[in-house]
Amino acid sequence: MKTAKDIMSRTVVSISPEALLQDAMDLILECGVSGLPVVDSQGDLVGIISEADLCLQGVQNSAVTQSVEECMTRVVSTVDENAHVDTIVEMLLGKNIRRVPVVANQKIVGIVSRRDIVRAMSEAGDALPDRV
Repeated sequence: MKTAKDIMSRTVVSISPEALLQDAMDLILECGVSGLPVVDSQGDLVGIISEADLCLQGVQNSAVTQSVEECMTRVVSTVDENAHVDTIVEMLLGKNIRRVPVVANQKIVGIVSRRDIVRAMSEAGDALPDRV
């Protein structure tokens, strides 16, 4: 059975809590991702900022002055490298999230998105679950 380590994206684009929301929006658009892990100066995961967070905050007027820390989701679901893909799928669907950081000692070592799961299943020739 495949694990997070087998399918995760190892190059993770992250942002600091002190960055401005405008920076987060620019990075999300530039990198073609739907959210960014937020890491502190020690590289520890402290939150996540997503397109949904940005939309919900109505950032049109405050993106220049508002920080990522003010709008990020602070409680982040994570997995370790040995988490089974089935467990990750259930987490993504059950919590209605699009990505889950893969961590070791509070440091991000990768990220698994819904797209990573679909890609892995396609490469393996597996049938896709009805709910992904």
